[in-house]
Amino acid sequence: MALVAAGVLVSIAGLPLIAQTGSRIHITHGPEVHKISGSKVTVTWTTDKAKAGSVKWGTSKGHYSKTRTERAATLDHSVEITRLPQNTTFHYKVKTGRAKSRDHTFTTADYSDAPFTFADMGDNRGGSAEDDSQHVTPSFQNIVNAAIAKRPAFTIHVGDLFYGNSDLATTQQMYSVFKAAIQPLIETAAFTQYPFTISPGNHEMHPACSGLGSGNDASCTPAFDPYSLFNQEFPGQPQNGPPGYLGTAFSFTYQNTHVASIDACHYDANAKTSYDDLYDLHDAVIDWLDADLAAAQQALVRHIFVFGHPEAWAPDGIRWTASHSGTQSTLYAVANRAAVGSSGTILSSEDGVNWTAQTSGTTATLRGVAAGSLLVAVGDSGTILTCPLTGSTWTQRASGTVHHLNGVFSGSTLYVAVGNDGTILTSPDGVTWTAETSGTNHNLNAVTQGATEGGHTYYIAVGNGGTILTSHDAKTWTAQASPTTADLGGVTSGSASGMPLFAAVGDAGTILTSQDTLRWSPQVSGVSSNLNAVTCAHIFVVMGDGGAVLTSEDGVEWVSQNSGTRSNLLGIEHWFPDELKASEYTAVGADGAILTCPAWLGVASLGTYKSQRDRFWQVLQAHGVDAYICGHVHIFDDSFTVGGIVQWLDGASGCVRTGNGRWTLWTIDGDTATAQNMDESGNVTYTRVIQSSQP
Repeated sequence: MALVAAGVLVSIAGLPLIAQTGSRIHITHGPEVHKISGSKVTVTWTTDKAKAGSVKWGTSKGHYSKTRTERAATLDHSVEITRLPQNTTFHYKVKTGRAKSRDHTFTTADYSDAPFTFADMGDNRGGSAEDDSQHVTPSFQNIVNAAIAKRPAFTIHVGDLFYGNSDLATTQQMYSVFKAAIQPLIETAAFTQYPFTISPGNHEMHPACSGLGSGNDASCTPAFDPYSLFNQEFPGQPQNGPPGYLGTAFSFTYQNTHVASIDACHYDANAKTSYDDLYDLHDAVIDWLDADLAAAQQALVRHIFVFGHPEAWAPDGIRWTASHSGTQSTLYAVANRAAVGSSGTILSSEDGVNWTAQTSGTTATLRGVAAGSLLVAVGDSGTILTCPLTGSTWTQRASGTVHHLNGVFSGSTLYVAVGNDGTILTSPDGVTWTAETSGTNHNLNAVTQGATEGGHTYYIAVGNGGTILTSHDAKTWTAQASPTTADLGGVTSGSASGMPLFAAVGDAGTILTSQDTLRWSPQVSGVSSNLNAVTCAHIFVVMGDGGAVLTSEDGVEWVSQNSGTRSNLLGIEHWFPDELKASEYTAVGADGAILTCPAWLGVASLGTYKSQRDRFWQVLQAHGVDAYICGHVHIFDDSFTVGGIVQWLDGASGCVRTGNGRWTLWTIDGDTATAQNMDESGNVTYTRVIQSSQP
């Protein structure tokens, strides 16, 4: 039984209590103003009961000449007010039922919301300094012509204008040729203050050194100061960057969009260090960027873009692309872009995309391959083949065993091969092999080498039944306690948080890690697939059955990635294709599967650069950056997202050295930024829409 008292149902004799709501509405949160621009705002508030609300506003307190009412009843209210004059203060109130707010104010931003376009392009160098001192590449000339037809308000170039610094006279001529090519684009720009700005790249910033040319030596003494020369050639760049970076790190605002450019390729007369140091993003630049973007948000911009030459991050283990292998054979391993597999299959590739079959001279299944002074492939019945690194002729070598060989590793002075029944072979040259005593009868499937924190170097071999063996010299082996009985198929050395870390993987999602190779700890992989191979360049990347790919930065937290295939993935390598140390992963597997994935641009000072990269990323996230747009692209992909921020890649000449044939036209309309990736004829090849993250 229940009685009604003061509008509330009260329980009697143990019956349930049932509340009866009253009719009065209360504002429980707000009102607040969001998405302030030059012509509109969004007002939000929350009530405890659903009912359509309204907003009144005007230019003075108590005089509200305009009203906008919601169409539907709701608890969470949101009303957009449009067609407002810019840089004007308004008073407003909200109302829902009888609930009314007090008077509040907002001020519109001081810019126009009219739609506009801007362009970005980059990495347009030619094949030599001599070529670039005479003319820009035909591809870049076509890009300029295509961009002119679109009439962007301004253009950003993300560096690598020409092949690279030579003697002063040739370098000045390269600048002259480049500036002449872009002049027609400058003349069509609506933003006459900064119609064409440049985030400097390594090719115009790395020093011309007497007797060295490329400046790849720490003792390099520049023939001239590249930083000063850049500023002399482009005196019209914004001059609001941090001290020491004026003209190369800068920012500007056009209508509702703020643009900031970083200088991660800085090299001046006071920085006589190696070429690799060009990729440092110094604290002074990050500190300036943090303050600059905060000020832009304070000015109520709707979009923020950051430009720079090198990638801030690349999708290690995230974006996998299938290559055409031309075979249905199972591929077990890959090294130096040579993949080996069943029935003596050997494939080679120059670009990781197109693969060519080579004659192996055997029908034995090849299960491992390593690159040292020679390519060495190993396989069933003790098969060992060698080939010059740049050749295609494979020679069979005597192994002294009939046991299947499952893996091989090339160290600085020694090849080590492992196989069934505890087989271990060593060779100083890949030609002459010696059997070693492993102390186990378990099949051994993989071997690697790495150094511990104390500088002690170990070989590590793993195999069936959770077998883990270690050795200082690959001759005397010691069994280590293993926390698993699962078969282990892959092992690698790597690092986490700047400290050495070893990882082994195996059946049923098994992952083990060790800091010293002696004590191994199981990790939670989150999968039950058999895991077959692992490598570590900047992060750990694991391949497994059913197309499984796992990545981890610390060896503890593992993330599953989409490989795009269901084939069993059996081998992986991290490959450095050129002198600029751009790199990629190549994975191989069943049914002739070959996948490639770009890797983060690593350089000599890896630990420092990674911490800089992470801090830079945090700044971008903190200020709601729409996209980081970069050049120096040795990655054939358009864009990808990390932590909600798009990194847009614009450039691909680093591999082909004939000029990049892509550019991007951005259309800004209110809170929407639409990127259209263009070919050099102005045809759209890819479109991506990004919504503003500004509050």
